[in-house]
Amino acid sequence: MTLTAEKLREMMIYLPETGEFHHRKVRKGISDVSRAAGSVLQGHRGKLYIRISVNGKRHLAHRLAWLYSYGEFPIDKEIDHINGDGCDNRLINLRLVDHAQNKYNAKLNLNNVSGIKGVSYSKRHRRWRADIRADGKSYYLGTFSTKEEAARARLDAEVQLHGEFRRQESHGVIP
Repeated sequence: MTLTAEKLREMMIYLPETGEFHHRKVRKGISDVSRAAGSVLQGHRGKLYIRISVNGKRHLAHRLAWLYSYGEFPIDKEIDHINGDGCDNRLINLRLVDHAQNKYNAKLNLNNVSGIKGVSYSKRHRRWRADIRADGKSYYLGTFSTKEEAARARLDAEVQLHGEFRRQESHGVIP
């Protein structure tokens, strides 16, 4: 049976200001309906999400929040946590995006040693290199004498190519 917004609303209360879900009725083994529903799940690359069991099936809380608020699960779209916190399911923090837009807002890769997304040091050229991906294409932004210059080039490209979907970090430069 597919979970509908109506069925979810019968079983749970969603608080869009806090992002929490609460069961409407006492469930077997759980007597405190005032407690937020769900548990923390470690997802892809260590990102944390809230997972809630509804009718014996596990769902990610941000997907349930979307269903509860808008009446359907997104099709061919993903739900992005604007602030990057997978446990922050406030409605104001959720938006529909395509896969590429969701990647624009991804955190720094664990393999990154520069501390700045899209910036690396070329030992061969003894310079800092900046790159960016957008719309399935890679863009070489150049090499620079300092990490700060490379970070500035990367930030400028993010503003232009990723727009509102870029990760809101300073990259070591003042925007």
